[in-house]
Amino acid sequence: MLAELTSAAPADQKTVREFISDEFKLPSQRTADLLERSETIGFVDSEGKDTDKLYFNGNLFRRENIAKAKKVLDSLSTTDATKVSELDQTLDTKGCVAIAEAEQILGDGLFSKLKSAGMYDLSHVTNPNGEFGFVTKPSAFHKFNDPLVDDAFDLAKALVSALSYGMTQSVPGRGRIMALGALLRKLITGIRSVPRRRLEKTTKSSS
Repeated sequence: MLAELTSAAPADQKTVREFISDEFKLPSQRTADLLERSETIGFVDSEGKDTDKLYFNGNLFRRENIAKAKKVLDSLSTTDATKVSELDQTLDTKGCVAIAEAEQILGDGLFSKLKSAGMYDLSHVTNPNGEFGFVTKPSAFHKFNDPLVDDAFDLAKALVSALSYGMTQSVPGRGRIMALGALLRKLITGIRSVPRRRLEKTTKSSS
């Protein structure tokens, strides 16, 4: 529950303590001990001290952006918060949406503000028809990953963006992805069917 809370957005100490205490019916001292152990073990990251302390998922939010992200979230009006919730629900359902759709939901100004605070990830697909941008949530890929393998997750985001383009924006004459499941099964089968020696040779030659 603590990981889920701090993966959604950076949260101040008071909010986190109240959440843990209410959710698990813990007295204040046990709540404080739980948070201290969670920090020590690495279940959650923190920045600041005492009442200014913020808890967050370090795989999703960079330390230099934490205060900015918290400030942006605290400044949201009720209307803006509703828009953010709508986009988050859309991303939870679809996984990836075009930048134009995100801007339509949030508005250009709010989207730019949240993007600069690191609340969303952007990927681009470029082809002869132009450049097309897509939005994902950081938690879609980085929630539990090792920062040392970020390159693999960047490639995964690029693949998701390319598939989203193929399903939603590719012109009929170029071809449009209609059976995503069949395409993914074919891709996976193709990778498995490549002989190991050939796969190793291909990997070495491309590195």
